[in-house]
Amino acid sequence: MPDERRIATLVAFAIVYTTSAQDDVIDYMERYFSTLFNRANRKGQKERLRSLKDLDGSARELSRVCMLLLDEEVPDETIRKTIFSIIPKERLKLAIGMIDTLTRPVDQTVEYKELFRYYTSVRRFLPKLLATINFKASSAGQPILAAWKFLSDVESSKTEKNKFAGAPTEGISASWKRVVFKGDRISSCPYTFWVAEKMLEGIKNHDIYLENSDRYNDPRSKLLQGTAWKSMRTKVLSTLGWSANVEESLNPLKKNLDTAFKNTIRNWDNNPAVRVEMVKGKEKIVLSHLDQLEESDSLVLLRKQVNSLIPNTDLPGLFVDQGYRTIYPYKPRWFSNQGFVCQYMCCSHSQSM
Repeated sequence: MPDERRIATLVAFAIVYTTSAQDDVIDYMERYFSTLFNRANRKGQKERLRSLKDLDGSARELSRVCMLLLDEEVPDETIRKTIFSIIPKERLKLAIGMIDTLTRPVDQTVEYKELFRYYTSVRRFLPKLLATINFKASSAGQPILAAWKFLSDVESSKTEKNKFAGAPTEGISASWKRVVFKGDRISSCPYTFWVAEKMLEGIKNHDIYLENSDRYNDPRSKLLQGTAWKSMRTKVLSTLGWSANVEESLNPLKKNLDTAFKNTIRNWDNNPAVRVEMVKGKEKIVLSHLDQLEESDSLVLLRKQVNSLIPNTDLPGLFVDQGYRTIYPYKPRWFSNQGFVCQYMCCSHSQSM
């Protein structure tokens, strides 16, 4: 190539493959951390299953204690003496300790003990990742982006004492707080994994994005802006049936939404199809399954008619039919698949001779 074209080609190659490589890094990052979290949860579940026998024994002893507490025939003055006569105090302490060890809070969704064992592996690449990839964030992703940048600053900091003082923790859940905070100090290992989990959520929700990216760019950048939007505004509004006045377009939607909310609240107590349940320590709306509708006679008849029109052929027959249509695209098919195969073989044989 001439020098000018060669330089232009190299520059274009560098730009395109830098973007591609950056997206690949985020793909690997998502895959790696997702694998770690899933692997930790699987190992934690297996460990809990192995300890189920010990948990059952401790739970049964505590159940006996609770039965005594509920027994109204046992006097309140002698309840402790009665309990300790059946289950010694030291054995009861062991049972309580066993349950505290083998159970986890209802709001905990991650097996922290197993997850934190991979911290050494994460440290092999995390400093380079923090220094190389420059993430951006929408308003919803700003808190977690601040935590990610804090980790980057910690890596470049030369101070050794209390590096994580003042670390951003906005949006941290109660279950993560229990492992991240050690008194007034923040533990580096749990904090790093919490930030990684929130970053994965932000990337999937497009609250965290990259500039000059094909797969992880800002979705808002695709919106028409400036003169491009002004030139298309009238046509878009006309297509959607919206007014150029914002209030006129939104007022009907606001009224419909307000009416729907009020009707829902008014009928909530009498609606058996919806309820609120506690799931992992959080309130969650649960909708009942809809009853299956019976199929009408006309629908059953229509399905039979459609099925009767579909040819009953095997897979080789489909290949033969497609081959015939490729070779003779305009010739009507007046013979069967077997006849076509014979004709095709005869034509091939005559050509070879």
